[in-house]
Amino acid sequence: MAHRQRAKGKPFKLIISIISKIRNLNLSKLVGFIQPCITKINHYFQFLKKNLVKHKRFFIVLLVFLVCSIITSAAIIPGNHIFEGNLTAQ
Repeated sequence: MAHRQRAKGKPFKLIISIISKIRNLNLSKLVGFIQPCITKINHYFQFLKKNLVKHKRFFIVLLVFLVCSIITSAAIIPGNHIFEGNLTAQ
């Protein structure tokens, strides 16, 4: 019985040691680094959103051109499209 109780206590002690190590870390420095980064990212996305609204037609035309070029390249590149017209068997 004593052996079983010791075996059950080992994982619990390991978890307690991991939690104590995490508490000993200085996470305030990490949080202090992450918060300005998130603020800069939010500021950049607001700037990007304003530019997208200004140039809406350009991006719509660009999107249509991109879709058409992908469809065209899929039809032209061999192996992606089977032409069933004039096939000759050897």
